[in-house]
Amino acid sequence: MLNRRNLLMLGAAAAALSLAAPASAEEKPFNGVQISVLLEGHPTTDAIQKMVPEFKDKTGIDVAIEVVPEQDITAKELLEFSSKSGRYDVVQNNIIYLPGFVKSGYIVPLDDFLAKHKENFDKSDFVPGYFNTNVLDGKVYGLPVYGESTFVMYRTDLFEQYGLAAPKSFEDIENAAKTISEKTNKQIAGITMRGQQGIQGVYVWAAYLWGFGGSFFDA
Repeated sequence: MLNRRNLLMLGAAAAALSLAAPASAEEKPFNGVQISVLLEGHPTTDAIQKMVPEFKDKTGIDVAIEVVPEQDITAKELLEFSSKSGRYDVVQNNIIYLPGFVKSGYIVPLDDFLAKHKENFDKSDFVPGYFNTNVLDGKVYGLPVYGESTFVMYRTDLFEQYGLAAPKSFEDIENAAKTISEKTNKQIAGITMRGQQGIQGVYVWAAYLWGFGGSFFDA
């Protein structure tokens, strides 16, 4: 049986669960085993849920998936971890929390699991930049299920109307946003970004900090 207190933090629950898959669908070496998985509401979670019947057919493992909103998942995990409830075997979260989880002893590295089931794991399947964010002190603590990128999109009609060139820097974005807002008497917002409280705001702030970092630190 799986040790319910050995929590695995996996950015990709489906990928983690597939490590237990045998070479033959008829073997079902883990028949009768039950695992509990906590995931955030996301299109990838929908895909994972659709894979559960096939996973059980190949392994015999019953997977109980609980889905919560992204903004609630960290608080829920911290509550379960700190109380040592052992409620979840596999959890999903943003990689920014990984160092704290490791330092607190809430999660265990996956290296032994990956080595044991190497026929079902190929590191080259993952984008290096995403995979490496789950590595701490040379140990793998998670597998990425999805990654995000930030893009700048703008209305070409407004840029043409007000003589603005395609932005190439954060200063250009700021100036364009100010111009559009002023020229339209604030009837059109100069810029819109993710504004929900919590982790959503971190990405926006981090992008600006990185973009303006040179001038900030030089000052």
